[in-house]
Amino acid sequence: MQTNTIFSVFVENLSELNEGNMVGCWVEFPCDYDEWKEVLAKIGNPEEIIITDTENYTELESLPINQYSSYSDIQEIAEYIEYLQDDQYKEDLFTAVYNSVASNFEEAKEAVEEERYTLMQGYTMAEYSEMLAKECYTIPDELAPYIDWEGYADNLRVSGYTETEKGVLIEEY
Repeated sequence: MQTNTIFSVFVENLSELNEGNMVGCWVEFPCDYDEWKEVLAKIGNPEEIIITDTENYTELESLPINQYSSYSDIQEIAEYIEYLQDDQYKEDLFTAVYNSVASNFEEAKEAVEEERYTLMQGYTMAEYSEMLAKECYTIPDELAPYIDWEGYADNLRVSGYTETEKGVLIEEY
């Protein structure tokens, strides 16, 4: 039994499924290879398995797991997500990149490892644009309430900034 389940997959015997029988079980990941072998022995016919469901315990919108994903691919995903959990910033950054701008898991992983994005945690785009302007310019207190921070935020959006649930993602060039 794993103490830190990232996600679970339901593995079924495909030949039994084709005959109308449901022979399968839930497997929690990360999962060591011996546990995986036990599951395959339990459901029979390890050559014909299919993943029919997933339970995602992360903030990722979806998992890159399909019916025919291999044990090693699934385990690699789980281990990477588990690795990210040691660093809250990196975990939030990966979640923001994966859910908002990356086209797949590998692209998001590469973007995080190569530090192609910075995450300004906890900011909306308008809040970040106001903070950025006040850092760069001296704005009189009397004038600040009249500035359209949402409009400024729109300008940032076309310059590689993305608002996410985790904060503002800034693409590094």
